Amino acid sequence: MKKIIVALSLLVSIVLDAQEFDLNKYKYRYQRYQSAQINFNFNGNNTYRMDRSTYFNPRNNTPKSHYNTDKNNFNYSSRIPFYFTRTINTEKLQQVQSLNFSTDFGANNEIRNHSKNISANIEYSIDNRFYKDKNFYELNLYLYSYTSYNTDFVRLSYFNTDQRSNNSSGNFNISIGKGRGRLEYVSDAVSAMFLLQDLKKKAGIDNYTKEQIEAIAKGITRINTTRFIDYRYRLIDQLTLLDSTLKETGIVPTKAIQYFTSINDNWLYANRFQRMSGSRWSVNCETNGISNYSHSRSKASDTATLITRYYQTNNLYNGISLNYAWSKQMGLKVQNSLTASLKSGYNFITQQYSYVYDNASVFDEKTKPDYFKTTLNVEYAYLYQPNTRTYLTFLLNGTIAFNNSLYGNRIRNIDNLTNDQIQVKLSPGLNFFKFISPHLYYTFNANAPIMCTQQKTTGDNRLTSINTNYNFPISINMGFTYNFF
Repeated sequence: MKKIIVALSLLVSIVLDAQEFDLNKYKYRYQRYQSAQINFNFNGNNTYRMDRSTYFNPRNNTPKSHYNTDKNNFNYSSRIPFYFTRTINTEKLQQVQSLNFSTDFGANNEIRNHSKNISANIEYSIDNRFYKDKNFYELNLYLYSYTSYNTDFVRLSYFNTDQRSNNSSGNFNISIGKGRGRLEYVSDAVSAMFLLQDLKKKAGIDNYTKEQIEAIAKGITRINTTRFIDYRYRLIDQLTLLDSTLKETGIVPTKAIQYFTSINDNWLYANRFQRMSGSRWSVNCETNGISNYSHSRSKASDTATLITRYYQTNNLYNGISLNYAWSKQMGLKVQNSLTASLKSGYNFITQQYSYVYDNASVFDEKTKPDYFKTTLNVEYAYLYQPNTRTYLTFLLNGTIAFNNSLYGNRIRNIDNLTNDQIQVKLSPGLNFFKFISPHLYYTFNANAPIMCTQQKTTGDNRLTSINTNYNFPISINMGFTYNFF
């Protein structure tokens, strides 16, 4: 009897030990994740439509008129995006770096309308926090560039129009600061706990302790920081290392097939959010510059009039900000996060707009609306993740901005402007996966109303129609993904 009581007490202690694993106390500063990916996407669609309409005179049932319409629409688009991300979390450095580049091309051709567009953008950001104990120095950089070119040709019954336009924009942001505190990365510990729960349910493993959870989480981190060249061998090696980590910590399954399929499923298809715990605050000096340029030209064939529009705006902001970030794990399935930022600075703006009609300037304006700007932003985020496949996010954002105009500094008059703005955003989202395959289809529609049977009288020209419609849509979708590492 005593042996049974002792065994039961040990079992209860093991279960409670695993359940009391506190994610908020997990610290393992050895994260070095990076990935690069390039995609190619092509979409094409062709639709040919024929409309045939015949109108009958109900008096003698003889054809009165026929209408035929043929229309062909062909459009296609292609996109080539490139993504690179890197995350580093060590004792002395926290770094998040990303580089995104994409180019898009599309065209639409109809009998009377033609349009083409091409665009390209590049975005780069890097955030660095250099730690010394709990204090850190911060250096952040953000760069963005976008350009697009569009042509539109519209042929109407009485004249044609030809319009061309291009738009360009650029943005940079530099901030330096000092702060205290730290957000710890606990994503791998969350993954380890979900994996162990799945293995216990399907592969028949024994109860696990918090020491095993922590050891497996560290093993997942080490596997993620290992670079593999070929994807097939990379997956084999990663699953082999994961299996070795589980075995080293004393995880012994009783169902081999369910064990390997479970770790493969968790490794490939589980949602891995950036789960963090802790808090930090910082004071930053910030410089932000934005430039937008737009130029368009249109011409109509009936008047041969050339109209040119030009618009450009430049914005330079210098200010100081107080920032706070907090995140806490409310168990395995729930994360609460809060960020707040108070910014104040000086906006220097230059705007210029011109309208040219047949090479003769009709309207030209240049303004410089400078102002002091103070912004308070608070954002709360809630994440509920019952398992590795399903999640629900809730986001609440509030922003208040105060703008005080300083026209007097530029054009010798005073105009004070105060702008209060509050924005609340609710964005719940439920994620699920579904396989979709392309298809080719053909439809035929016919409409034949019943002939009028009302007694015919002199002057009765009531008409009834028979319409037939043919649609031949063809859709093509193809793409591929290549992972560099």
